[in-house]
Amino acid sequence: MKGRALGRIGAACERLVQADLLRRGFEVTVPINPAAKHDLHVDLPSVGWTGVSVKAARRGAGGLRNDRGRSNSPVLALVLLSTGRIEYRPGTEELPPELK
Repeated sequence: MKGRALGRIGAACERLVQADLLRRGFEVTVPINPAAKHDLHVDLPSVGWTGVSVKAARRGAGGLRNDRGRSNSPVLALVLLSTGRIEYRPGTEELPPELK
């Protein structure tokens, strides 16, 4: 896939995760710098503000699969664009209970 298409897919995934977190009642911010370490920041009651890395996912045998590397954020959000399904996984830290 070309770079522009990947950028649009990534942006769509980020908006889906942002909408999901807002719908759950959490405060969410988006970094202005496109080179920021985290794609989103969310305020969770159990841990306070934490970073979220968002990745497009593929359907795999054991659920959603990420082929784009490990997360450098405390929380990893995998998004299956065809269905809008979002799966939250531990990134660099244990997954907060609100996202299990």
